[in-house]
Amino acid sequence: MKKLIKLLLLVGIIALSYITIKEPQLTAKVQQTVSSYIKKETKTEQADITVYFKNAEGYVVPITRKVNKEQATFDNVLNLMVDNEENGKVAAKNGLLPAVVSGSIKSVQVDGTTAKVSLNEKSAQFVDKSDETAFVTSIVYALTEYKDVDSVMFDLSSSDKLPFGTEMNKLYYRENINKIKYSKLAKSKQTMYLAKKCDNVYNYIPYSVYNRKSNISLKEALNIHFNLCSDTKFSSLIFADNAKLKEILIKGDSVYIHLSKEFEKMDKAMLNMYKNSVSLTVKENSDSIEKVRFIIDQNEENNGIMETVLIKDYSNQERK
Repeated sequence: MKKLIKLLLLVGIIALSYITIKEPQLTAKVQQTVSSYIKKETKTEQADITVYFKNAEGYVVPITRKVNKEQATFDNVLNLMVDNEENGKVAAKNGLLPAVVSGSIKSVQVDGTTAKVSLNEKSAQFVDKSDETAFVTSIVYALTEYKDVDSVMFDLSSSDKLPFGTEMNKLYYRENINKIKYSKLAKSKQTMYLAKKCDNVYNYIPYSVYNRKSNISLKEALNIHFNLCSDTKFSSLIFADNAKLKEILIKGDSVYIHLSKEFEKMDKAMLNMYKNSVSLTVKENSDSIEKVRFIIDQNEENNGIMETVLIKDYSNQERK
């Protein structure tokens, strides 16, 4: 009998030891599973926000950043553009640089449809005129992305101008981004997009192109755009030798771009960037055109027509 009792006690001790040893492992596993589930369920919702950086030449470039939803607000947009370590890394991955000087913004307040930006002395730390222009333009365009804001005014208590001449207490509108071909005799302006290599990344850069002729038609604008695509100062596209834009026809809701046979020899990536830059330019300069159709001589596929639906988002997507 005593032997039986001892045997039962021994079995009980072993069983209890087994439970005591295994239970913490089981509990840890359950806790890990629950924590993982909760983390998955509470994953932060993402949202898009358009910010503006600059390339090495000082031209301002729109980038769509994907951030936590609570960060994608008017009050936070300039924080996502200021020159700091995090924003510098984001800009660098897109071949760009932050344009907003660290510590330069004291406050931003909205009065009616105007965003009033109060600056401090650090905003005077610019290398040259293009550096200052990129600073001002990037802020104006970022803040006027919001439908309730159509103008921006800057204030600097110690001066009525920035070092290179930008006037304070003046309304700035969304109208002069990356001015090229500017002349005091200009009578018209069109916004055109060109594919430009920034470091090792291609971005579509918007340019305000001035012309001495008033009432430029879409056909004329696309011819100017084609010529600018070959200007290495503004574009990095490489066309095949003797490639020509032969004809532009507008019919209904479509514009037809007739290209010479040399475009068949063009690098496909370059051709796609040209098509996209045309589509962006058409979208910017016409309210009635919905599609761009490219016709290349001797391209037998689909009778030579390559259809491109207009690109709705003018901003470049952030590279991770």
